[in-house]
This record gives sequence, C-alpha cells and structure tokens, in this order.
Amino acid sequence: SKAELDTITFSATISACEKGSEWTNVLELLNVMARSRVQPDAISFSAAISALGKVGEWERALDVLLWMTQSRVHCDTITSNAAISACEKVGEWGKALVLLCAMAQNKVEMDAITSSASISALEMGGQWQHALGLLAVMQQANIVPNVVSYIAATGASEKGAQWRQVLGLLMSMQDALWNMFL
Repeated sequence: SKAELDTITFSATISACEKGSEWTNVLELLNVMARSRVQPDAISFSAAISALGKVGEWERALDVLLWMTQSRVHCDTITSNAAISACEKVGEWGKALVLLCAMAQNKVEMDAITSSASISALEMGGQWQHALGLLAVMQQANIVPNVVSYIAATGASEKGAQWRQVLGLLMSMQDALWNMFL
C-alpha cells in the first residue's frame, strides 16, 4: 500500500530535522507541504521555528511565525516560546518584547520558559529595567520564576551596574528556593 504524506508525517520529519539542526531541510519540508496541499499545524510550525532559532536564523523563524498566523493556525505557548527563544539567542530583545506583548494581546498563556527567555533577551541587550519589570510582572501573574529568570535578571542588573538590585535578586532567589523546600 502507498504511504500517505500527511501533517503528522511531515511534522515528525520536521521535528527530526530540528533535532539534527538541519534547518534548510525544515524550510524545504514546509514548502513541500504547501505544494502538496498538506496544511502545516502548530507542531509543524513550532518545530520549524525552534530549528531556525537554534541556529540563529531568527528572521526566518519570525517569517515562519508570520506564515503560521497567515495560515490561521493558532499560535500557542510552545510556538511563542520558540519564537522568543530564537530572538533571545541573538540578542534581539526588542523583537522578543514584541512577541511577548503579542502573546498577552492574543491571550496566549505565558509560563516560566516564556519569561526566562524574554528576561535573557533583555539581559543580552543590557535592558536591566525591563528585565526587573518583567520579573515583577511574572510574580504578579503567579508565574513562578525559575533559576534562569533570576540569573538573567541578575546578569542584566550587573551589566547596568545596579549592585543593590543584584543583592535584592539574590535574596529573592534564596527566599524562593527556601520556600520550595518548605
């Protein structure tokens, strides 16, 4: 019997290419899907965005995100995190914040990965005020900051020569860790 190329088959292949850092094959597979009239789903797009982000191809990752929204495929937390991480890896903190705002506007749930990637992007850009603000927003939204969030916020504060902020963050991180074990 003839094997049918469907979204699941393509998504699995795209995921395999992502894991093997074969980003050019990822783009080709998305194009083959389009030519074959197979609609990519959130998994296909997320794997493609992640693959592109891992190799620093953030602009192409955002192009795939745009393609996804134009295809009317719902952008979920995982996809948004992949796009923010793609921007974070190359220090595109402004783009990461735009994506974070889009998540809020579209009511896409944020998690610790969203926040830590965003704060890391802000750290790379030396944006300590924004990094601390985002950390505070996380806490207000009951998103428990992870160690990466604290380390990135601490790094951003250190780059901004904000030693009092660094001490405060270290105390907050110590309190958070202590509370985890109570």
